[in-house]
Amino acid sequence: MLIAQQDFNHFWDDFQTSVKAKNKQAVAQHCQFPLAGNVDINNSEEGYNEGEFLSEYDNYFDQKAIHTITSTPLSELDYVDISDREIENLSFRKGYTLMITYHHPEYDLESAVIFTFAYVNETWKLARLDIAG
Repeated sequence: MLIAQQDFNHFWDDFQTSVKAKNKQAVAQHCQFPLAGNVDINNSEEGYNEGEFLSEYDNYFDQKAIHTITSTPLSELDYVDISDREIENLSFRKGYTLMITYHHPEYDLESAVIFTFAYVNETWKLARLDIAG
């Protein structure tokens, strides 16, 4: 996993640079399509395709997300290992997550966008995008 870890350092730098530049196409190149998660606008089991991701990009990469992604060092990402679990239709078992929390006091509600990065097909990608709350 050492090579994959070194690759992730490079991936994270590139991903942060693309997000900071607000370069949607470059960010999309860092994604595994179909992009899994619970944010699929078509409610399909396939996940986002690239066109859907680009059309919804601003909903997930708002000012707070851009700031959080570009200012979070690799050491502050959460490492996840679910290799011991039986989960259908999951293309990865190990990776990193970044959760961005939003407070909505007018509704007495809290929500989060969770970005999951995984080593897929011998490269790191944004592999899941989930909303909680």
